[in-house]
Amino acid sequence: GSLGFLFERKGIFTLKKESIEVEDLEEVEMELIDYGLEELTELDQDIIIQTSFDEYGKMQAILDKKKWVVNNSELQRVPVDTTALDLESAQKVMKLIDKMEEDDDVNAVYHNLEITEELINAI
Repeated sequence: GSLGFLFERKGIFTLKKESIEVEDLEEVEMELIDYGLEELTELDQDIIIQTSFDEYGKMQAILDKKKWVVNNSELQRVPVDTTALDLESAQKVMKLIDKMEEDDDVNAVYHNLEITEELINAI
């Protein structure tokens, strides 16, 4: 809890894109703003919706009402600011994160490491 100020609590919903019967996602975005939408990201087969912690319940209710298929919904801690490291240091941090996540006593690990294309390719 001592580093909580580095993160914001956000509601993250992953929706099945095909379950939304609207051709223009901008229309969906405009409608969901009234329910706390902060960011909508379109992927190949999914749509990621981000909302504030306070609006999580309101967003969940409207998604249920519309009967859109929600693959996953969770509260996450999203970094306020990310930190970029050189490749070698970033790889060391990722190894540490992996080791922490393997521990049975650890529920979740949050970090503010900026995940660059170079790091993704190296992993």
